[in-house]
Amino acid sequence: MSSSTHDMEARTSSSQFLLSKDLPLEHLLPRHLILSTAESSDDEDPEGLSEHDREILRRAIKEIYYFSKGTKETDLVLKLNGRVIESNQLEAVLEETKVRYNRPASNILVLKAMPTGVHESVQEFAIRALEKLRSHILNPDEARCLYPAWRTVLLPGMIPDDPDAEVDRDNDLEGRGDERTPDAMYGFRLHAYPQFPVVFEASFSQPYDKVLNVMRYWLTKTDGETRLVIIVDIREDRQALNQQRRKDVVKQRIAQLLRESGSPLAMTRNDDILEYLSSIDEKTMGSCKRKPLRSLQSRVHPEDWVGPLQVRFEFWESTTSGPRKRGRSVLLMPRQTRARLLPPIRAGDLIPPEYQDRFPGFDASRSFRLDPSEYQSLLEEEIPMLAFRRACRFLCPEKYENC
Repeated sequence: MSSSTHDMEARTSSSQFLLSKDLPLEHLLPRHLILSTAESSDDEDPEGLSEHDREILRRAIKEIYYFSKGTKETDLVLKLNGRVIESNQLEAVLEETKVRYNRPASNILVLKAMPTGVHESVQEFAIRALEKLRSHILNPDEARCLYPAWRTVLLPGMIPDDPDAEVDRDNDLEGRGDERTPDAMYGFRLHAYPQFPVVFEASFSQPYDKVLNVMRYWLTKTDGETRLVIIVDIREDRQALNQQRRKDVVKQRIAQLLRESGSPLAMTRNDDILEYLSSIDEKTMGSCKRKPLRSLQSRVHPEDWVGPLQVRFEFWESTTSGPRKRGRSVLLMPRQTRARLLPPIRAGDLIPPEYQDRFPGFDASRSFRLDPSEYQSLLEEEIPMLAFRRACRFLCPEKYENC
Protein backbone atom coordinates (compact mmCIF):
# COMPACT_ATOMS: atom_id res chain seq x y z
CA MET A 1 0.00 0.00 0.00
CA SER A 2 1.36 3.44 -0.91
CA SER A 3 1.92 6.02 1.83
CA SER A 4 -0.66 8.36 0.23
CA THR A 5 -3.29 5.63 0.23
CA HIS A 6 -2.54 4.76 3.84
CA ASP A 7 -2.77 8.43 4.83
CA MET A 8 -6.17 8.74 3.08
CA GLU A 9 -7.52 5.74 4.95
CA ALA A 10 -6.15 7.05 8.23
CA ARG A 11 -7.92 10.36 7.68
CA THR A 12 -11.10 8.46 6.78
CA SER A 13 -11.02 6.51 10.04
CA SER A 14 -10.63 9.64 12.14
CA SER A 15 -12.39 12.55 10.43
CA GLN A 16 -15.11 10.97 8.32
CA PHE A 17 -16.92 9.34 11.24
CA LEU A 18 -18.12 11.42 14.17
CA LEU A 19 -19.03 8.67 16.61
CA SER A 20 -19.47 8.20 20.33
CA LYS A 21 -16.60 6.05 21.58
CA ASP A 22 -18.50 5.36 24.80
CA LEU A 23 -21.37 3.43 23.25
CA PRO A 24 -20.40 -0.18 22.46
CA LEU A 25 -21.44 -1.56 19.12
CA GLU A 26 -22.98 -4.52 20.95
CA HIS A 27 -25.67 -2.15 22.24
CA LEU A 28 -26.58 -0.99 18.74
CA LEU A 29 -26.90 -3.92 16.37
CA PRO A 30 -28.45 -7.38 16.29
CA ARG A 31 -25.96 -9.97 17.49
CA HIS A 32 -25.42 -11.52 14.05
CA LEU A 33 -24.22 -8.14 12.72
CA ILE A 34 -21.74 -7.36 15.47
CA LEU A 35 -18.16 -7.04 14.30
CA SER A 36 -15.86 -8.68 16.82
CA THR A 37 -13.49 -6.28 18.54
CA ALA A 38 -11.16 -8.95 19.86
CA GLU A 39 -7.57 -8.56 18.76
CA SER A 40 -6.72 -11.08 16.10
CA SER A 41 -4.30 -11.61 13.29
CA ASP A 42 -5.29 -11.13 9.67
CA ASP A 43 -5.47 -14.92 9.31
CA GLU A 44 -8.20 -15.12 11.96
CA ASP A 45 -10.47 -12.69 10.13
CA PRO A 46 -12.69 -14.67 7.74
CA GLU A 47 -12.34 -11.95 5.09
CA GLY A 48 -8.65 -11.27 5.66
CA LEU A 49 -9.18 -7.72 6.92
CA SER A 50 -6.32 -6.09 8.74
CA GLU A 51 -6.78 -4.50 12.16
CA HIS A 52 -6.83 -1.08 10.44
CA ASP A 53 -9.54 -2.25 8.02
CA ARG A 54 -11.61 -3.73 10.84
CA GLU A 55 -11.55 -0.39 12.67
CA ILE A 56 -12.73 1.42 9.53
CA LEU A 57 -15.46 -1.20 9.09
CA ARG A 58 -16.51 -0.89 12.71
CA ARG A 59 -16.89 2.87 12.43
CA ALA A 60 -18.75 2.54 9.12
CA ILE A 61 -21.22 0.09 10.69
CA LYS A 62 -21.94 2.52 13.51
CA GLU A 63 -22.43 5.38 11.06
CA ILE A 64 -24.81 3.32 8.90
CA TYR A 65 -26.78 2.27 11.93
CA TYR A 66 -27.27 5.80 13.23
CA PHE A 67 -28.11 7.02 9.74
CA SER A 68 -30.80 4.34 9.41
CA LYS A 69 -32.41 5.45 12.68
CA GLY A 70 -32.59 9.10 11.80
CA THR A 71 -34.66 11.43 9.68
CA LYS A 72 -31.80 12.75 7.58
CA GLU A 73 -32.83 14.95 4.67
CA THR A 74 -29.40 14.92 3.01
CA ASP A 75 -27.21 12.06 1.81
CA LEU A 76 -24.14 10.90 3.73
CA VAL A 77 -20.90 10.11 1.87
CA LEU A 78 -18.51 7.53 3.35
CA LYS A 79 -15.01 7.16 1.92
CA LEU A 80 -13.81 3.60 2.41
CA ASN A 81 -11.18 1.38 0.84
CA GLY A 82 -12.05 -1.44 -1.55
CA ARG A 83 -11.52 -4.22 1.00
CA VAL A 84 -14.01 -2.71 3.44
CA ILE A 85 -16.60 -1.67 0.90
CA GLU A 86 -16.66 -5.19 -0.59
CA SER A 87 -16.82 -7.00 2.77
CA ASN A 88 -19.68 -9.37 3.54
CA GLN A 89 -20.13 -7.77 6.96
CA LEU A 90 -20.79 -4.34 5.47
CA GLU A 91 -23.20 -5.87 2.94
CA ALA A 92 -25.06 -7.61 5.77
CA VAL A 93 -25.49 -4.34 7.68
CA LEU A 94 -26.80 -2.54 4.59
CA GLU A 95 -29.29 -5.36 4.04
CA GLU A 96 -30.36 -5.44 7.70
CA THR A 97 -30.87 -1.69 8.05
CA LYS A 98 -32.57 -1.33 4.64
CA VAL A 99 -30.59 1.83 3.95
CA ARG A 100 -30.70 2.94 0.31
CA TYR A 101 -27.25 3.53 -1.09
CA ASN A 102 -25.22 4.27 -4.19
CA ARG A 103 -21.67 3.30 -5.08
CA PRO A 104 -20.55 5.96 -7.57
CA ALA A 105 -16.90 4.85 -7.30
CA SER A 106 -14.96 1.88 -5.98
CA ASN A 107 -14.07 3.63 -2.71
CA ILE A 108 -17.25 5.68 -2.14
CA LEU A 109 -20.48 4.62 -0.42
CA VAL A 110 -23.31 7.17 -0.52
CA LEU A 111 -26.11 6.56 1.98
CA LYS A 112 -29.32 7.95 0.55
CA ALA A 113 -31.35 10.14 2.87
CA MET A 114 -34.35 8.32 4.25
CA PRO A 115 -37.36 8.94 2.01
CA THR A 116 -39.42 11.81 3.33
CA GLY A 117 -42.94 12.59 2.31
CA VAL A 118 -41.43 14.86 -0.33
CA HIS A 119 -39.65 11.94 -2.02
CA GLU A 120 -42.56 9.58 -1.50
CA SER A 121 -44.85 12.04 -3.26
CA VAL A 122 -42.65 11.66 -6.35
CA GLN A 123 -42.96 7.88 -6.15
CA GLU A 124 -46.74 8.06 -5.90
CA PHE A 125 -46.87 10.56 -8.75
CA ALA A 126 -44.74 8.29 -10.95
CA ILE A 127 -47.04 5.32 -10.23
CA ARG A 128 -50.18 7.26 -11.13
CA ALA A 129 -48.55 8.68 -14.25
CA LEU A 130 -47.56 5.20 -15.46
CA GLU A 131 -51.14 3.97 -15.12
CA LYS A 132 -52.26 6.83 -17.38
CA LEU A 133 -49.43 6.20 -19.83
CA ARG A 134 -50.49 2.57 -20.09
CA SER A 135 -54.08 3.42 -20.84
CA HIS A 136 -53.60 6.54 -22.98
CA ILE A 137 -50.71 5.86 -25.37
CA LEU A 138 -49.72 2.17 -25.06
CA ASN A 139 -51.50 -0.91 -26.27
CA PRO A 140 -52.03 -3.87 -23.90
CA ASP A 141 -48.99 -5.80 -25.15
CA GLU A 142 -46.71 -2.81 -24.62
CA ALA A 143 -48.24 -1.93 -21.26
CA ARG A 144 -47.62 -5.41 -19.87
CA CYS A 145 -43.87 -4.91 -20.27
CA LEU A 146 -43.74 -1.78 -18.09
CA TYR A 147 -43.82 -1.55 -14.31
CA PRO A 148 -42.93 1.02 -11.61
CA ALA A 149 -39.80 0.39 -9.56
CA TRP A 150 -37.56 2.05 -6.95
CA ARG A 151 -34.66 -0.17 -6.09
CA THR A 152 -30.89 -0.17 -6.34
CA VAL A 153 -29.75 -0.78 -9.90
CA LEU A 154 -26.43 -2.19 -11.04
CA LEU A 155 -25.40 0.00 -13.95
CA PRO A 156 -23.95 -1.62 -17.07
CA GLY A 157 -21.66 1.38 -17.64
CA MET A 158 -20.26 2.55 -20.93
CA ILE A 159 -18.17 0.12 -22.96
CA PRO A 160 -14.88 1.81 -24.01
CA ASP A 161 -14.15 2.01 -27.71
CA ASP A 162 -10.75 0.49 -26.95
CA PRO A 163 -11.28 -2.85 -25.13
CA ASP A 164 -7.75 -2.61 -23.73
CA ALA A 165 -8.29 0.88 -22.32
CA GLU A 166 -7.74 1.22 -18.58
CA VAL A 167 -10.88 2.17 -16.65
CA ASP A 168 -10.28 4.68 -13.87
CA ARG A 169 -13.08 3.66 -11.53
CA ASP A 170 -11.92 5.81 -8.63
CA ASN A 171 -12.47 8.88 -10.80
CA ASP A 172 -15.84 7.56 -11.92
CA LEU A 173 -15.19 7.67 -15.68
CA GLU A 174 -17.02 4.60 -16.87
CA GLY A 175 -19.44 3.62 -14.12
CA ARG A 176 -19.62 -0.07 -14.95
CA GLY A 177 -20.87 -2.06 -11.97
CA ASP A 178 -21.77 1.06 -9.98
CA GLU A 179 -25.03 1.05 -8.06
CA ARG A 180 -27.65 3.79 -8.07
CA THR A 181 -30.98 4.16 -6.29
CA PRO A 182 -33.39 6.61 -7.95
CA ASP A 183 -36.52 7.97 -6.31
CA ALA A 184 -38.65 6.20 -8.91
CA MET A 185 -38.25 4.65 -12.34
CA TYR A 186 -40.12 2.73 -15.02
CA GLY A 187 -38.87 -0.76 -15.68
CA PHE A 188 -39.20 -2.52 -19.04
CA ARG A 189 -38.99 -6.29 -19.18
CA LEU A 190 -39.66 -8.37 -22.25
CA HIS A 191 -37.22 -11.13 -21.43
CA ALA A 192 -35.13 -11.95 -18.35
CA TYR A 193 -33.00 -8.80 -18.17
CA PRO A 194 -34.91 -5.62 -17.16
CA GLN A 195 -34.09 -2.15 -18.40
CA PHE A 196 -35.04 1.17 -16.83
CA PRO A 197 -35.72 3.65 -19.65
CA VAL A 198 -37.31 6.43 -17.53
CA VAL A 199 -35.95 7.63 -14.18
CA PHE A 200 -37.36 10.15 -11.70
CA GLU A 201 -34.90 11.96 -9.45
CA ALA A 202 -36.22 14.21 -6.67
CA SER A 203 -33.92 16.86 -5.28
CA PHE A 204 -34.86 18.49 -1.99
CA SER A 205 -32.86 21.70 -1.43
CA GLN A 206 -29.71 20.20 -2.95
CA PRO A 207 -27.23 22.12 -5.13
CA TYR A 208 -28.39 22.23 -8.73
CA ASP A 209 -24.99 21.01 -9.97
CA LYS A 210 -25.40 17.85 -7.90
CA VAL A 211 -28.82 17.23 -9.45
CA LEU A 212 -27.37 17.61 -12.94
CA ASN A 213 -24.52 15.22 -12.10
CA VAL A 214 -27.05 12.56 -11.09
CA MET A 215 -28.95 13.13 -14.33
CA ARG A 216 -25.78 12.85 -16.43
CA TYR A 217 -24.88 9.64 -14.63
CA TRP A 218 -28.11 7.96 -15.71
CA LEU A 219 -27.94 9.19 -19.29
CA THR A 220 -24.24 8.51 -19.87
CA LYS A 221 -23.36 5.50 -17.69
CA THR A 222 -26.16 3.07 -18.59
CA ASP A 223 -25.04 2.21 -22.13
CA GLY A 224 -28.15 3.89 -23.56
CA GLU A 225 -30.67 1.97 -21.44
CA THR A 226 -31.95 5.08 -19.62
CA ARG A 227 -33.36 7.45 -22.17
CA LEU A 228 -35.26 10.03 -20.10
CA VAL A 229 -34.59 11.53 -16.65
CA ILE A 230 -37.31 13.61 -15.03
CA ILE A 231 -35.93 15.93 -12.36
CA VAL A 232 -38.26 17.16 -9.65
CA ASP A 233 -36.26 19.99 -8.10
CA ILE A 234 -37.81 21.07 -4.78
CA ARG A 235 -36.40 24.05 -2.93
CA GLU A 236 -37.40 25.26 0.50
CA ASP A 237 -37.31 28.94 1.38
CA ARG A 238 -35.46 28.70 4.70
CA GLN A 239 -35.21 32.49 4.95
CA ALA A 240 -38.99 32.76 4.96
CA LEU A 241 -39.14 29.97 7.56
CA ASN A 242 -36.70 31.85 9.80
CA GLN A 243 -38.83 34.97 9.48
CA GLN A 244 -41.90 32.95 10.43
CA ARG A 245 -40.15 31.67 13.56
CA ARG A 246 -39.34 35.20 14.71
CA LYS A 247 -43.04 35.91 15.22
CA ASP A 248 -44.09 35.94 18.86
CA VAL A 249 -47.03 33.62 18.30
CA VAL A 250 -44.73 31.03 16.66
CA LYS A 251 -42.17 31.33 19.46
CA GLN A 252 -44.95 30.63 21.93
CA ARG A 253 -46.14 27.56 20.03
CA ILE A 254 -42.64 26.06 19.80
CA ALA A 255 -41.92 26.89 23.44
CA GLN A 256 -45.16 25.20 24.46
CA LEU A 257 -44.24 22.07 22.50
CA LEU A 258 -40.79 21.99 24.09
CA ARG A 259 -42.17 22.32 27.60
CA GLU A 260 -44.92 19.74 27.06
CA SER A 261 -43.04 17.08 25.04
CA GLY A 262 -39.34 17.94 24.88
CA SER A 263 -36.73 15.47 26.11
CA PRO A 264 -34.06 16.52 28.63
CA LEU A 265 -31.50 16.81 25.82
CA ALA A 266 -33.86 18.97 23.74
CA MET A 267 -34.39 21.27 26.72
CA THR A 268 -30.64 21.52 27.33
CA ARG A 269 -29.97 22.38 23.71
CA ASN A 270 -32.75 24.97 23.59
CA ASP A 271 -32.40 26.65 26.95
CA ASP A 272 -32.86 30.01 25.21
CA ILE A 273 -36.41 28.95 24.36
CA LEU A 274 -36.99 27.86 27.93
CA GLU A 275 -35.75 31.27 29.10
CA TYR A 276 -38.30 32.77 26.76
CA LEU A 277 -40.99 30.93 28.73
CA SER A 278 -40.24 32.96 31.83
CA SER A 279 -41.09 36.15 29.94
CA ILE A 280 -44.49 34.82 28.88
CA ASP A 281 -47.54 35.13 31.06
CA GLU A 282 -48.61 31.72 32.37
CA LYS A 283 -52.13 32.26 31.08
CA THR A 284 -50.77 32.83 27.59
CA MET A 285 -48.67 29.67 27.75
CA GLY A 286 -51.46 27.54 29.11
CA SER A 287 -51.05 24.37 31.16
CA CYS A 288 -47.57 22.95 31.73
CA LYS A 289 -48.84 19.38 31.89
CA ARG A 290 -46.50 17.01 30.03
CA LYS A 291 -47.96 15.40 26.92
CA PRO A 292 -46.77 12.27 25.08
CA LEU A 293 -44.92 12.63 21.80
CA ARG A 294 -47.56 10.54 20.03
CA SER A 295 -50.09 13.36 20.52
CA LEU A 296 -47.75 15.84 18.86
CA GLN A 297 -49.10 15.67 15.32
CA SER A 298 -52.31 17.55 16.12
CA ARG A 299 -50.28 20.29 17.86
CA VAL A 300 -47.77 20.97 15.08
CA HIS A 301 -48.38 23.88 12.73
CA PRO A 302 -46.73 22.98 9.40
CA GLU A 303 -45.83 26.58 8.58
CA ASP A 304 -43.66 26.68 11.74
CA TRP A 305 -41.47 23.81 10.54
CA VAL A 306 -41.48 23.83 6.72
CA GLY A 307 -40.72 26.88 4.62
CA PRO A 308 -42.54 27.73 1.38
CA LEU A 309 -41.66 25.26 -1.36
CA GLN A 310 -40.75 25.93 -4.96
CA VAL A 311 -41.05 22.98 -7.36
CA ARG A 312 -39.48 22.86 -10.80
CA PHE A 313 -39.73 20.03 -13.35
CA GLU A 314 -37.03 19.34 -15.92
CA PHE A 315 -36.98 16.64 -18.61
CA TRP A 316 -33.57 15.46 -19.87
CA GLU A 317 -33.20 13.04 -22.75
CA SER A 318 -30.35 10.98 -24.13
CA THR A 319 -29.04 11.96 -27.56
CA THR A 320 -26.05 10.93 -29.65
CA SER A 321 -24.31 14.17 -28.62
CA GLY A 322 -25.05 13.72 -24.90
CA PRO A 323 -27.82 14.73 -22.46
CA ARG A 324 -30.19 17.42 -23.72
CA LYS A 325 -33.00 19.24 -21.97
CA ARG A 326 -36.41 18.54 -23.49
CA GLY A 327 -38.37 21.77 -23.59
CA ARG A 328 -38.04 24.32 -20.82
CA SER A 329 -37.78 24.08 -17.05
CA VAL A 330 -41.32 24.38 -15.73
CA LEU A 331 -42.18 25.95 -12.36
CA LEU A 332 -45.08 24.16 -10.69
CA MET A 333 -45.12 25.82 -7.29
CA PRO A 334 -45.85 28.32 -5.92
CA ARG A 335 -47.88 29.14 -9.03
CA GLN A 336 -50.10 26.68 -10.88
CA THR A 337 -48.86 25.35 -14.23
CA ARG A 338 -51.07 24.05 -17.02
CA ALA A 339 -50.34 20.52 -18.17
CA ARG A 340 -49.72 21.55 -21.76
CA LEU A 341 -46.64 23.49 -20.66
CA LEU A 342 -44.88 20.32 -19.49
CA PRO A 343 -42.73 18.45 -22.04
CA PRO A 344 -44.28 15.17 -23.22
CA ILE A 345 -43.32 11.60 -22.38
CA ARG A 346 -43.29 9.60 -25.61
CA ALA A 347 -43.84 5.93 -26.33
CA GLY A 348 -40.29 5.87 -27.69
CA ASP A 349 -39.03 6.85 -24.23
CA LEU A 350 -40.76 3.88 -22.61
CA ILE A 351 -40.00 1.10 -25.08
CA PRO A 352 -36.26 0.61 -25.78
CA PRO A 353 -35.39 1.06 -29.48
CA GLU A 354 -34.10 -2.50 -29.86
CA TYR A 355 -37.52 -3.87 -28.85
CA GLN A 356 -39.81 -1.49 -30.73
CA ASP A 357 -40.01 -3.69 -33.83
CA ARG A 358 -41.41 -6.50 -31.64
CA PHE A 359 -44.68 -4.56 -31.47
CA PRO A 360 -46.51 -4.35 -34.84
CA GLY A 361 -47.14 -0.81 -36.04
CA PHE A 362 -45.18 0.73 -33.18
CA ASP A 363 -45.42 4.54 -33.21
CA ALA A 364 -42.65 6.09 -31.09
CA SER A 365 -44.16 9.59 -31.35
CA ARG A 366 -47.25 8.85 -29.25
CA SER A 367 -47.10 11.21 -26.29
CA PHE A 368 -48.62 12.04 -22.92
CA ARG A 369 -48.14 15.02 -20.61
CA LEU A 370 -47.98 14.71 -16.85
CA ASP A 371 -50.59 16.53 -14.76
CA PRO A 372 -48.80 19.09 -12.55
CA SER A 373 -51.86 19.73 -10.38
CA GLU A 374 -51.85 16.07 -9.34
CA TYR A 375 -48.29 16.29 -8.11
CA GLN A 376 -48.98 19.56 -6.33
CA SER A 377 -51.85 17.92 -4.44
CA LEU A 378 -49.66 14.96 -3.44
CA LEU A 379 -46.88 17.22 -2.21
CA GLU A 380 -49.21 19.45 -0.22
CA GLU A 381 -50.60 16.37 1.51
CA GLU A 382 -47.08 15.41 2.64
CA ILE A 383 -46.02 18.78 4.06
CA PRO A 384 -47.77 18.22 7.46
CA MET A 385 -45.95 14.89 7.86
CA LEU A 386 -42.60 16.51 7.03
CA ALA A 387 -43.33 19.16 9.67
CA PHE A 388 -44.19 16.43 12.17
CA ARG A 389 -40.92 14.58 11.50
CA ARG A 390 -38.91 17.75 12.02
CA ALA A 391 -40.75 18.54 15.22
CA CYS A 392 -40.06 15.03 16.53
CA ARG A 393 -36.36 15.41 15.77
CA PHE A 394 -36.31 18.78 17.54
CA LEU A 395 -38.14 17.50 20.63
CA CYS A 396 -36.40 14.16 20.96
CA PRO A 397 -32.98 14.39 19.24
CA GLU A 398 -31.43 11.46 21.12
CA LYS A 399 -33.82 9.10 19.34
CA TYR A 400 -32.47 10.08 15.93
CA GLU A 401 -28.86 11.06 16.52
CA ASN A 402 -25.58 9.67 17.77
CA CYS A 403 -25.73 11.75 20.95
